[in-house]
Amino acid sequence: MKKVSFLAVTAIAATMGLNSCSSDDPAQPLNVDWNQTATVHGKLLIRNDFVDATPKWTTASDVKFVATVDYAQLASGAEGTYIVPGDKITYDGRTGEVTVVFPVSRMGTQLSLKLLDFTGSVKISDGNGGSKTVDVIWKGTPTSKTSDKMYPGDVGYLTNWQLQGYTQVVKEGDAIN
Repeated sequence: MKKVSFLAVTAIAATMGLNSCSSDDPAQPLNVDWNQTATVHGKLLIRNDFVDATPKWTTASDVKFVATVDYAQLASGAEGTYIVPGDKITYDGRTGEVTVVFPVSRMGTQLSLKLLDFTGSVKISDGNGGSKTVDVIWKGTPTSKTSDKMYPGDVGYLTNWQLQGYTQVVKEGDAIN
């Protein structure tokens, strides 16, 4: 019985050893070469006055973005998505301008820039000929934009986001229509 148990344990250990993690285990992040980069610029504008029939565009503060690149565009045979570090994304709430520096390959790389929902306020009609300001959650439409294929040293521009869609924040005590 001891021989059978020993042989069984040895066989299981050998099988586990043959199936162990390899050096290209996807759980390990790939090294990304930051020696070759490109830069993308964009602009975010919001309409925060819905009383005036003519849209007036302004900027928003405290906006967050997530930038990603397909690993396959950075390394041959790689899979998955590389998230560009947050310190490579800058947003200026005074001008609405966003800039992303991201790694590229000499074969070309596209950046996907996603706008996360954010809070703010808008001026709307109060239904009695006047207006009121309400808190809202802005939802980007489209929620993301994709750059053209970029190469080392390139500088590109995304079309402007012009947001008009929002969801009003309902607070305790608010009337629900």
